[in-house]
Amino acid sequence: MSRLRDEEFIRTHAVGGWNSLGWVGDEIVTPQAIERGGQLLAAARTAAAKDEQAMQRVEFLGKGLVHTRLVVETMRAYRAWKANPGKLGLPKEFTGKLHELDGYRQTIKSDYVVDLALLRKLELWSGWRSGRPGGSGGK
Repeated sequence: MSRLRDEEFIRTHAVGGWNSLGWVGDEIVTPQAIERGGQLLAAARTAAAKDEQAMQRVEFLGKGLVHTRLVVETMRAYRAWKANPGKLGLPKEFTGKLHELDGYRQTIKSDYVVDLALLRKLELWSGWRSGRPGGSGGK
């Protein structure tokens, strides 16, 4: 399922604003969108090959795309665990994705690719940062 952050989304997610991304970001950011982002970055790398400053900007965006992919994968693993709390392997899959995400964040924390403090707060609100299926908030 794919969703757009349109009027219907805002109406059905009363929290509104970007807070909702902590609950349904994995529905909005599809694997196809991430793949398309990768294609665009590849084209941008080619175009920026002889311009060091442009290449730095493209690499910065690339870090954001990697981060987005890891967040979405973590959210999907959490959602699968939440939907099937007794299924073996799902807690381990979720914690593995969470550790991978946290590890990547350590590599980009001084690059200001994302606001890590805000993201951590959104993740706590959504429940998946706590590592418990069915945490607080969300749908």
